[in-house]
Formats: sequence, structure tokens, C-alpha cells
Amino acid sequence: MVKGTTLDLRASSQADNQIQSKVWTYSGAASGTLGSGSDSATFTPTATGGVYTITLSVTDIHQKTSIATTRVVVIDPQVAVTSPQTGSTFSLSSTLSLKVSAPNAQRIHYFIGDKELASPPTVDLATLGTGTYQAFARASWKWSTELEIPVYIQRTQASLPST
Repeated sequence: MVKGTTLDLRASSQADNQIQSKVWTYSGAASGTLGSGSDSATFTPTATGGVYTITLSVTDIHQKTSIATTRVVVIDPQVAVTSPQTGSTFSLSSTLSLKVSAPNAQRIHYFIGDKELASPPTVDLATLGTGTYQAFARASWKWSTELEIPVYIQRTQASLPST
């Protein structure tokens, strides 16, 4: 998922006994916020990225607990053209190679002006002609914004005192 977006979590629990509590928690190297209700929660990572574990603990009236966890990988989608530098000047006989930083991107599209470049992104500047051009990139990431966590608690029978 992407830093700053919200992940909606839902729990479905089946229990033979009455549920006493449902508690959502998270752990990870970075920071985030977890807003929760009993059957749903929202998670919003606020740090630059990392791996989180989100846990739902469900306890019944006999103190039997079931735990479900899921891992969430958070990316901070930043795209930067690292070469050429802003304001660079090239001769018309040059070939320009764009270098882009887009950590964990699954696809990057390269452009000079309104022309999309093939990958790897190189362009013979003689084909553009003299002028001032803007080089930029667009990157795309794939992630899921919704997870369901099933939790099951098995039937327990209360112990009867022996007579």
C-alpha cells in the first residue's frame, strides 16, 4: 500500500460462545495510526515505508483467544529524474539517457515534452531539434486497499464442578 492512504480492515468471526472482546493492534519499524471498532479497523501508515503486522485478537467469554495477523508492505511513491540535472545543456548531436528513481515501482513511463520514450529511455536529440524540453517520468505501483481477516473460535464447554 502507499504511504498516506488508508487500508480498510474487516473481521468476520464465528464463535460458538459469546465474544467478549476484539482488539486490533499493529507493529512495525515505522509509524502509523490504527482506528478501530469491533468488526473493522482502518490503518494509515505515516512513515516513509516499511513492513507492518496487523493483528486481530478475539476472546470469548471463556477466555479462549484466537489471533489472526496479516503483513502490510508500505511504499512511499516518489519519482525523481536523477539524470540529466535541471538546466542541463546538450549539443544537438548528443544522445540523452534519462535516469529515474522510483523505488519498488512496477512500471515507469519516460517522457520528453509530450513524447513518450521507449525503455530504456534514450533519445537522439537531433530528432527533437533545438529548443527547451522538459524530461519527466510517471511510475505506477500495484497494491490492495482492502483486506479481510477471518477469525474462528471453537466451541468450549464450561467445566462443571465435580460432586
